[in-house]
Amino acid sequence: SLAVATVASVFIDSPLRIVNEAAARTAPSAAQRAAGVLPHHRRPTLPFGTDFFENWDSYVVGSNVHGQGGWKGWANDPNAGAFVDDAQGVSPSNSINIEGASDLIHEFSGYTSGVWTVTAQQFIPDDFAGENYFIFENVYSDVDTSVISWSTQVVFRNGNVENFDGAANPASMPYVTGEWVELKLVIDLDLDVQTFYYGGVELYSGSWTDQFPDQGVPGILNIGSIDLFAN
Repeated sequence: SLAVATVASVFIDSPLRIVNEAAARTAPSAAQRAAGVLPHHRRPTLPFGTDFFENWDSYVVGSNVHGQGGWKGWANDPNAGAFVDDAQGVSPSNSINIEGASDLIHEFSGYTSGVWTVTAQQFIPDDFAGENYFIFENVYSDVDTSVISWSTQVVFRNGNVENFDGAANPASMPYVTGEWVELKLVIDLDLDVQTFYYGGVELYSGSWTDQFPDQGVPGILNIGSIDLFAN
């Protein structure tokens, strides 16, 4: 589960998952099943093609996930980490609470081609205030911010979910409070296209490498990191 908070907590759960769409369509043969060999790595209970999985349930409630499971605060700063929460959850128990100074990063490697689908569930309480972001960088660095390049910056603020300021494909729609809503990002690195869906409805579709043309750092065909940020 994943939770995001500023004045009031916003919970994201799913579990947070990245799926290789090509592998997801490849079922194991009878020989592979007999040998116990699957065509790609996955947990037995997960859909085929699942390459990354996080539900926060293995962490101690109240602990900072900086330094756990590959998670860290921005610039490797524990003060930008986030704490495990069990106030909301569908995975079934825990979530991650992104609030205050939280700017939680998980880096990835090897995502340079193919089609990848990221899914999560989000719960925004009725009394939510502030801003929360669902972000992906195509390049990230702890030590050199001049090389960081943003591909996805979806912001939840003022009652709306929006493609962030300066996006090549600006878009906005009202967000839902008091219930779980699916977030889905489909990234086609072969065609340089990303499409973001909120509650099954497309918010925007456009370039992965050049979605924020004014940022000054050229994008590349790579999934570098996920970034869960409160402001």
